[in-house]
Amino acid sequence: MKIISADAAADAVFAERFLREIRVHASLDHPNIAALHTALRVENQVVMILELVDGMGLDALIRQSPLDELTVLFYADQILSALEFAHQRGVIHRDIKPANILITRRGQIKLTDFGIALPAREMKLTRTGHALDRFPTPRRNRFAERWWTGGQMSIRWGHFV
Repeated sequence: MKIISADAAADAVFAERFLREIRVHASLDHPNIAALHTALRVENQVVMILELVDGMGLDALIRQSPLDELTVLFYADQILSALEFAHQRGVIHRDIKPANILITRRGQIKLTDFGIALPAREMKLTRTGHALDRFPTPRRNRFAERWWTGGQMSIRWGHFV
């Protein structure tokens, strides 16, 4: 459950951001995105009721011990599936970090916290391929490509094209 207090709701900018989060999250129904069940107003507070994820954050999990390569690939595949789904629906998360990635006891990833997510149509470009808030478009973004060959994992840096 995520709640915006009456005091915070009085801040028009904060309240609009919370309502945008609700609208954006409500548009995403994917097994690797924590489900938004409902949103409502209760006594001058806006409440978002999300799926209860029985598990832990990726941040807590990696503090416990390093993850083996196969587990990393298993989680990465699910995270990328959720992000691809969101991007196909025009949503840019903008806050991907271990604390916003939950893992169920069965190993299923649940992406959370769409608080600063924006519909792609609201991203303002200053020039081709460069967003106003300095998030590069995927075309210019550097990324690590991982190959699994002969039981060895290697990382090669490249450009998305």
